[in-house]
Amino acid sequence: MLRKYFFRQILFIGALITICACSKEDEYGYLRVNCTDIQMSSDGGNVSCSIESNVGWSISADENYDWLQISPMNGTGNGTIHFSASPNSSASLRIAYIKILSSRLDVGGAGLHIIQSGSNDNTGGGNDNTGGGDSSSLGAPTNVSAKVNGSSVSISWNAVTGATKYNVYRNTSSTGKFSLITTVSGTSATDSNPLSGSNYYKVTAANGNTESDYSSTASVSISKKPATPTGLRAVQSGTAINVSWNAVSGAEYYKLYYKRPAPYDIESFQNIYSTSANMEWNTMVAGTYTFWVVAVSSDYTTSDASSKVTCNFTNSGGGNTGGGNSQSKLDTPQNIEAYSGGSFVQISFDEVSLAYQYELYRSTSATYGYTKISASGGSTSSKRYVLTDSNPKSGTTYYKVKAVALSYLGIADSDLSAYVKVTR
Repeated sequence: MLRKYFFRQILFIGALITICACSKEDEYGYLRVNCTDIQMSSDGGNVSCSIESNVGWSISADENYDWLQISPMNGTGNGTIHFSASPNSSASLRIAYIKILSSRLDVGGAGLHIIQSGSNDNTGGGNDNTGGGDSSSLGAPTNVSAKVNGSSVSISWNAVTGATKYNVYRNTSSTGKFSLITTVSGTSATDSNPLSGSNYYKVTAANGNTESDYSSTASVSISKKPATPTGLRAVQSGTAINVSWNAVSGAEYYKLYYKRPAPYDIESFQNIYSTSANMEWNTMVAGTYTFWVVAVSSDYTTSDASSKVTCNFTNSGGGNTGGGNSQSKLDTPQNIEAYSGGSFVQISFDEVSLAYQYELYRSTSATYGYTKISASGGSTSSKRYVLTDSNPKSGTTYYKVKAVALSYLGIADSDLSAYVKVTR
């Protein structure tokens, strides 16, 4: 009888470990994009980029590109983004900066460039002068130099007799195809959007349909990596740990990494949109917590990690392993507000204690038909949370919000909030 009881206990513990392991695995998300810079010819056309993800995602561009169509604008899990560019009849390079945003605060997004050549882009190591002019009648520019000037690059060269304009070309290597970035009438130009890493420049002189050979190459190296955060501090404040650090110039947001004491001794991180955070979990146990932070720029380039700091958290109640919490359901989000922008709608509300993410629901009726939609989100310094609908509907739309709990806490998700109405 005792042996039978013993084996039953072993089976029960094994099953419990399996359930906990599965629950923990479910809480981690990822979002990866298989492309960074996509080159397209001046003829236009279609290209695709695949996404590997287990979370919701949405597409955001830094401006409205009338020459570029993107589909779909959002999705969940693995998918493919299709880009369709119209022909470029101008001599100037077109560049579109695209962001892929995650619907979860703890999962970082990604970015990529769509780069379309100008209509008279050179396609090889030398010039292809199709206008019938004699390139030998113009000498190639000499003394070409390139210098970093803040976030841009200044290029200069000597004047060429008979030239009425100059074409400036760029590449990420000293060999291979160079793409036209600008045409000027003087002997200097500015590359306002250099690529991260090495930038190589060549210049040609031109007069009508006549264009000279390439000049010699000038190069610079651009580092868009943010500075390493400093001044990291972690101090216990009641039932939470307050973590703060010095602001970094050029940082769009921060990744705050942490490691909790046993039995939760795994590394994780949260995206933080300010220079401080209150770290508090339902499973806050006594022990040593370790923190470090990374700055992230607008093109998702990350800084080096800061120095690590620790905080010895004390819990006079002996710690909480999660099983003794009497709360059965998350509180319903309160104080729902809406802001309608040119191409998006933002819904803000008070953060809910113990929630690890939020879901956005939408309907054309105030009383029924609410459907969950893909939305990106983040916290504000005033403990408000903002969800963004990047593909809103025209007309009158109603939004509601739900708070979601970690599965292993054994707490139910919240009820849907009160609705907020948006008319576009």
